[in-house]
Amino acid sequence: MAVSGAQDSGFDARQRADAYPPGIGQHYWLLSRNRIVHAALRHAGAAAPVLDLGCGPGATVHYLRAHGIDCAGTDLSTYEPVVPELASVIQFGADPLTLPADERSRFRTLLLLDVLEHLAAPVELLRQVVGAYPNVAHLVLTVPARQELWSNYDEYYGHQRRYDRAALRALCRDAGLRVRDCRYVFHSLYVALALQRLLLRGDRALEFAPVRYRRLHQLIAGCLYADAQLVPGAWLGTSVLAVAETGR
Repeated sequence: MAVSGAQDSGFDARQRADAYPPGIGQHYWLLSRNRIVHAALRHAGAAAPVLDLGCGPGATVHYLRAHGIDCAGTDLSTYEPVVPELASVIQFGADPLTLPADERSRFRTLLLLDVLEHLAAPVELLRQVVGAYPNVAHLVLTVPARQELWSNYDEYYGHQRRYDRAALRALCRDAGLRVRDCRYVFHSLYVALALQRLLLRGDRALEFAPVRYRRLHQLIAGCLYADAQLVPGAWLGTSVLAVAETGR
């Protein structure tokens, strides 16, 4: 997931293959995150068009478009899109900061989903992005949460840190953004990962297995979405989600 040539957060070929096997768009974690992001957009009244920065193969772009939201994507790396028709709305191998000005000016909302944790200077990137997209009013951000969950998985995928709510709020404020909402999600996964580290003390799997049992993934995704909607956002989770406003 790469967003800026100045701070290259792109995966190498092996990382791309491990993170995005065939059928990854149907994986329970992505399915649930897509639903959580969609709900956050609705609740914030965020306007389309939406641009997903560092979109990978486009699972979120595909989901939002299927639910009636005008969404496009961009990524420094090159992927096989989750469905072929996304090729016309995702720009692979492109730096979003240097897209043509008229194209950048049409977007009203930006997504940076599990991107900022890869950057050594995330505040700088956020400032650059906000400056490059003059009509954007909302940003939706997600990052991995809780440093006590740090593992070989974070090291392999080039994470700089895991965040808590206070750190993500501070990052947004330092970038000149007003934080409308900031909460933990994936609360039940936090329990599972914490127990794994406590009891097994083993490394996490680095690669995502190809999706074979779609209905099972859909069931788990539904549970994780309910988890995000029903459990208080102050309770610990494996990710932090923030909705921020530019004041425009």
